[in-house]
Amino acid sequence: MTARRLLDGARWRRDREPTKPESRIKVNLSLVISVVALLVSLFSAFYSLVDERYDLRMASSFAVPEVIASDPPLIRSQHTLTFINNGNRPVAINEVALIVQPTMKSYDQLNRVNCEIELIGPNAFRRAYAKVAPFTVKAGEIETRVFSFADTIGDANTARFRDSSPNHLLSCIQVGFVSAQNAFNELVPYAWAPKASGFGQTFTEVQFFHHSGPVQLVKSRWPFMPDPVASE
Repeated sequence: MTARRLLDGARWRRDREPTKPESRIKVNLSLVISVVALLVSLFSAFYSLVDERYDLRMASSFAVPEVIASDPPLIRSQHTLTFINNGNRPVAINEVALIVQPTMKSYDQLNRVNCEIELIGPNAFRRAYAKVAPFTVKAGEIETRVFSFADTIGDANTARFRDSSPNHLLSCIQVGFVSAQNAFNELVPYAWAPKASGFGQTFTEVQFFHHSGPVQLVKSRWPFMPDPVASE
């Protein structure tokens, strides 16, 4: 009995011995790693499944549409457009057009909404569509495409584009794009030239609306719906 009591007492003392510091550190470290892994998993799930960020921008090369003295007169232009998707959702580009219109307004009288056709007034305009195969700008990626625009000017509008008239040349780029939320058609003011037609003459004193950097086409984040901002 005495030996058994001594043995039981030794086991009791061994069980009562405090946990070594190394063991406590390992337990705490495992707990911290588990918590961090859980937080990362929750953040990743929120970011990929719930959080939606739309941030699409467009940069354009500097070019002024040519008005060629052919029969009938022809509007022609070539632009290199770069679409930058800084969001986490893809955006599809399904239409790109160049809008050219004579205007009697000087450059300092124009603003970003002057590309809205209904606000330009009774002047004639030409919408020169480029042949575009729809393409998608994936999240975090950049797409650069070269677009060639061309359209004829009808007889009724030719005088508005000639040097003899007091009109200037206003050009805008129309971009149609589609997100998972909606479809948009945004008009971006591009350039103003002091002579409307050119007709073989070189444009001088051209002013560009967005020479400082890319134009923001749309920007929003969950829970807000995407909303175009280029022509605000």
